[in-house]
Amino acid sequence: MGFRTVCATAILGVALAAGPLAAGQLTVRGDGEAMLAPDMAILNLSVSRDAALAQKAVEDMGASANSVLEALKGAGVAERDIQSSALTLSPVWEQRDASVRPPRVVRYIAETQFTVTLRDIDGIGRVLDAVMKDGATGFNGLSFALTDPTAAEDEARAAAVADARRKADLMAEAA
Repeated sequence: MGFRTVCATAILGVALAAGPLAAGQLTVRGDGEAMLAPDMAILNLSVSRDAALAQKAVEDMGASANSVLEALKGAGVAERDIQSSALTLSPVWEQRDASVRPPRVVRYIAETQFTVTLRDIDGIGRVLDAVMKDGATGFNGLSFALTDPTAAEDEARAAAVADARRKADLMAEAA
């Protein structure tokens, strides 16, 4: 399993004095990062169906989408972690020479997309098997995340400030 990297940058101002009346200021940048194992995954799934009539394509897609939703719930995914993110209906045009006859629609493709948060990342394969078996037609990507990135962000910020401070101290000493 990969790690989730959280990065931060800190900028400090350092006042330098070159003589009794001369003063300058430098800006110092520090970088820091924290790497933690992700504790959740975000899946993007789709369900599509095609038919000669738009209404039939939408109805078939809806029935398959309901089967996918049931499969997700059966795999232990909470309802709050399942979100419908898009619905499209597209005509499929007959390919022919438009100068001879005007093009015509030969069928319709209805598609819906779901964004699913998996809080048990060890179950990704099991969930994908279930939804693909029960009607999903597309697995459109996976990303990993942290349920609460606050600790990682704080660690990255502290490292960035420490890096900037180290550089600023070195510059102040050299001046």
